Amino acid sequence: MGIKLYIGKDLPNVSLSFSEWDNFKINAVNALFRYIEYTLIVGKYKKIEDRALAKNLETDLMDIINEQIEDLSFDQIDTLIYFDLCGIYYFVNKDTFQGHYSLGNSYDIYQTLLILKEYFRPQDQIIVDNFIDLFRLSFNSNLKVHFT
Repeated sequence: MGIKLYIGKDLPNVSLSFSEWDNFKINAVNALFRYIEYTLIVGKYKKIEDRALAKNLETDLMDIINEQIEDLSFDQIDTLIYFDLCGIYYFVNKDTFQGHYSLGNSYDIYQTLLILKEYFRPQDQIIVDNFIDLFRLSFNSNLKVHFT
């Protein structure tokens, strides 16, 4: 028993057990933390110019994600959008039984996974690549990603 994400019959899909799915979502949030720490906060690329935005990212966002990502307020989601990371919200916050990711969700998730890819654990890389391929195919083909 598990979850299958697919866009159509005879097209690529991703199948995981429920525990693998839950663990992968946790690992996605951990990849987000590593990205924030190494890229945004440490300043590897010096992306944060606005100190108020940096403070919001370091305090509110980190605290909220630590508790539960589904509790993000619109202000914190705006911060994720600013850094092209809102796909993480859509990816992990979708209830397994809600049916599908929209085309917009697929694009955002694809963009976010591309940014976070190098921050996932090595053992997660194949799954990350599979999800990147699935979500890219979804928005390029105008097909939603469905759950079963």
